[in-house]
Amino acid sequence: GLPSNVEPPDDANQRWLDHLKYEIVPPTIDPPETNTELPNLQPFLTGDPFIQIVHPTILALRDEILQNTATPKEQAQAIYNWIWLNIKKIPVLSFPSALDVANTREGDCNEHTVLFTAIARSAGIPTRMAIGVVWSDDLNGFYYHAWPEVYIDQWLPMDPTLGQPIADATHIKFLEGDMNTWPELVSYLGQ
Repeated sequence: GLPSNVEPPDDANQRWLDHLKYEIVPPTIDPPETNTELPNLQPFLTGDPFIQIVHPTILALRDEILQNTATPKEQAQAIYNWIWLNIKKIPVLSFPSALDVANTREGDCNEHTVLFTAIARSAGIPTRMAIGVVWSDDLNGFYYHAWPEVYIDQWLPMDPTLGQPIADATHIKFLEGDMNTWPELVSYLGQ
């Protein structure tokens, strides 16, 4: 039912086969060495009014979380663990900022994703936000969801809201990037 000009992104984890079919492939944790050219990662290292990567509160939180970590992989896992364990999971109707979430320590998938993104980017880990749907056994259907993806030799989807260090194949991404892409979800409503 999607308009012909709307197609979810193709990447190593999800492929649009035709207008009615997806192929979802779980990422490999340690991808084989390849000679592919690196994507432009600079947009995924910067802040904006919602992702305050240089605010003292975010920097202090980053320093606290990343103690005793050395590699980007260890750092991403530490950020994931901290968000999963320390952000109370409650529905919130807002356009979240990382700083607000760092202060309130509560929120839904949007809040988890924005704070994760700010901390990871402040640590120099390229991070983008994925927006789409995820399957719920409780609801017996898909529902709106957001999760972060980090670039560590490949884009790895992580889900600190649902407690998945690597987001499973029930995650179908419609958009990727930053919060400025969120209005594009309108094309998917009711479809």
